[in-house]
Amino acid sequence: MKKANIVACLAFGLALAPSAFAGLEVAPYVSLKSTKALTPGKNSEDESIKQRQEYGIKASLSFWRLLRTELSLGQSKTTTTQKTNAPVDEYKQINYSKDFDMDTSNAANTMKLTELQRVGKFSLILDPSFSIFIVRLKLGITAVQRTIDKVEAGKPDQTIVKGPSYNPHSALGLGVRVSSKMYFMAEYEMYHYAYPKLEPFERSVSISYNVSI
Repeated sequence: MKKANIVACLAFGLALAPSAFAGLEVAPYVSLKSTKALTPGKNSEDESIKQRQEYGIKASLSFWRLLRTELSLGQSKTTTTQKTNAPVDEYKQINYSKDFDMDTSNAANTMKLTELQRVGKFSLILDPSFSIFIVRLKLGITAVQRTIDKVEAGKPDQTIVKGPSYNPHSALGLGVRVSSKMYFMAEYEMYHYAYPKLEPFERSVSISYNVSI
């Protein structure tokens, strides 16, 4: 009797497997990221928006058609010029005056900052489908390592490395299926770098082309 029950359970599991397991997907992606203190009711003349483009690749593994895990790796590089008497880090993680040997006495002095970000993300994804359309809900953890090179006239070049830091992210996406194994996806994502505060956050819009294997 027990053997019959075991055989019946195995047969039922095998019958469900083709519809439950969706396989592996890989996708290159590009995103446009915008960082700003997005706190309602607070407007500051000193507040600035920094934008950067991130490129990378992502892979997701589906255990059920609606639920999957995703791992992505990417990087971005930006160069900005700031005054040495009032440098601003958009993530509020770096005190430039303390971490760099800067001349803050002259308001006209400037420095060039080149920042390389290496970004890794692990996410849990819910992907309900409606005909050829896909709606995506995503929650996960983002790891960011920042390497910043400073060039200032009359000073030796300097480099600081921050991180990796770990904070949550959330996203909403909309996709269009091209075939049973290919689809395009656009996602609006928020990186909550001030967690446990929900704001400020970094927002990004990314486009990917996904292929099932």
